[in-house]
Amino acid sequence: MAPTLKDIFGSDELANQVEKFDFDKNERGMIISYAPLYGNFTKQSFEAMSDEVKILIAVVTKTMQKIEPQDRNYDTITTAFMQSPLLQLDDQKSIQRSDAYHTDHTNLLKLDGSPDPKIVQEIHHWFDGLVQDQEVLQKVGLGVDALAKVVAQSGAKVDGVESAIHKEEFHQKLFQVTFLDFPDPDRPLFDIHRLALEVWSSSDRTGFLQKDQNGVTGAYTARAFTYRSDVLQGLSELARNKAIAIANGLFD
Repeated sequence: MAPTLKDIFGSDELANQVEKFDFDKNERGMIISYAPLYGNFTKQSFEAMSDEVKILIAVVTKTMQKIEPQDRNYDTITTAFMQSPLLQLDDQKSIQRSDAYHTDHTNLLKLDGSPDPKIVQEIHHWFDGLVQDQEVLQKVGLGVDALAKVVAQSGAKVDGVESAIHKEEFHQKLFQVTFLDFPDPDRPLFDIHRLALEVWSSSDRTGFLQKDQNGVTGAYTARAFTYRSDVLQGLSELARNKAIAIANGLFD
């Protein structure tokens, strides 16, 4: 039996990986080298797509099969797509943004390590501004509030009064995810996304008075790939039918 969609692209979608991730058990933060994002890509939506988009899906399928699952990341996938004679980058629909956020404030030390609500809200807005795509955020299920709480931590948890005196702390966590977004009727493209956040927090404590500095540097990149019309037009009917059959086989 031919491999199906999830056999080739993976069954553990990004939203699932994000939901089950435990920041407390991973000091380096969340690092996901590759995950599929199927979204509205279903058999029903696939059947409504044009033959050209189905051929695009077949080309991407064959391209991804050449990359071992453990080697899949933003660089290997982007390079493979760029080298395909049937794929082309859509510059007008691609995105590259970077931004930085930081804040200084003094507050009473919270011994339970709970985040400052104001910082949480600020990070929430900052993150939305970095991505600027609510649909992507909703489909991915990145858990912006949970991420903001990690970013906004007011220093490490303090076990006792003694550790709260004359202590300076600095923490750095890395959040980096790469995901492949599949075509849907409204956007018949493949998008490879990479979202990287470097977060830090430093605290200068004097007794129960704490001066905090919190910061985030973020980069969001999305590369949109479509088919090369001129190359597609030059395909024989046999080649076109074979490609469409490959795409159809993903849902068998």
